[in-house]
Amino acid sequence: MAPREVTMAKKKMAARIPVFLSAKEAGATEEALRIASEIAEESPIKTTLCAKLCFQCGALRSAGGVAKLRRCNGCGIAMYCSRACQQKHRRQHRPKCRTLVCNKDKFVVYIQL
Repeated sequence: MAPREVTMAKKKMAARIPVFLSAKEAGATEEALRIASEIAEESPIKTTLCAKLCFQCGALRSAGGVAKLRRCNGCGIAMYCSRACQQKHRRQHRPKCRTLVCNKDKFVVYIQL
């Protein structure tokens, strides 16, 4: 193996430090939290504690049939089910976006309901 390949392999193997944020701290709307909590209570899922939810409307990825949640390009933490939800939430999310940015190679962020 060439020296560059060895360093690349070491980077891939490095464990990332878990960081847990409440959905409220991360900037999800109150309505989104209420809807996501109701869905989680009706049909418990594995991700109740570490949910993937739309920060605007509260759609849960694994419960409600949302095919894919897209992450904010700025912080990589906020998730949205559609471009429309992202645009509606932009004004509220923008101030928090810069504070949520972290080193993605070193940390993995989990959102809790």
